[in-house]
Amino acid sequence: MQTSDELEVTQRVREIIDELKARRGYTKKRVCDLLGIGQSTLDDYLNGKSSFKLDTLIKLSQISRLSLSEIVEGTRDYDRQLQTSQEFKLKEIARKGIELSLIILVAMSTGLYYLSLYVAILTGVYYLSKKSLGSRFIALLLIASTIIELGFTFPFKLFIYSKYSGYFENNIIYSIHLVMDIVTLFCIWNYQIIAFYFYKSKSLTAKLDLFEKCYIHAPLILIYFVFCSVDLAAIVENQIRNLERLGIDESFASQFYHWQFIYDYYASIKVALICCTVFLLISNLSILKATQKHAVS
Repeated sequence: MQTSDELEVTQRVREIIDELKARRGYTKKRVCDLLGIGQSTLDDYLNGKSSFKLDTLIKLSQISRLSLSEIVEGTRDYDRQLQTSQEFKLKEIARKGIELSLIILVAMSTGLYYLSLYVAILTGVYYLSKKSLGSRFIALLLIASTIIELGFTFPFKLFIYSKYSGYFENNIIYSIHLVMDIVTLFCIWNYQIIAFYFYKSKSLTAKLDLFEKCYIHAPLILIYFVFCSVDLAAIVENQIRNLERLGIDESFASQFYHWQFIYDYYASIKVALICCTVFLLISNLSILKATQKHAVS
């Protein structure tokens, strides 16, 4: 005898067989021949006397052009397993994101420059994105923009930073970060168009992969908008903290000397945003992997 869950599958199979009879004109004998079973065996299945064998369900999926998951979709057992699987995947995604974030924070605490670490992690994400050209190109954009940002900031900090006043130094360094974050934001916003021209020598099939659904596009744009906002706020705060340089009376300007929240926590805020970005990139890979597995099944 079939269990309650198996009876639900049987009801779904009965509906599929009725549809085959109605739309394709199949007879009961024709269905049995295609499934490789006798009519009495099919009756036992449909009456709940015996359980469907896996190879029979596979053959039914082939002749009905439905996947196995579509055949059992909507049953209580399938819904329970799907919910459990989704919860497990979300926990795995969260765990990986937290682990990577902790690695970044630990590296920062040891004095490793956060942009250098960001490039290293993005390179890892790039190589993990082999099956998704769109995700790989996003990682490549972030790598390129971060390396360019490093190329401007490192020489400035090594050879120029200590030769000028803090006001001038901070304006330059924050402006470099702001410009690069704006460029990165623009590139992420239009990554499909840029990638299409970048990969113009690739086949049409490969190019179509660029237009697959990107689950993190909007959140990534939001994060880089926050990046730009932090850079702009740092520049504004630097102006407010140095109002006397802008011609404001020093007695009035002195009350704003202590305004240095972003100045003090700038690197920490950036690291937190980088953690969010890495979390999104890893999440996107996990979601795409799960989607591909579901499509194959």
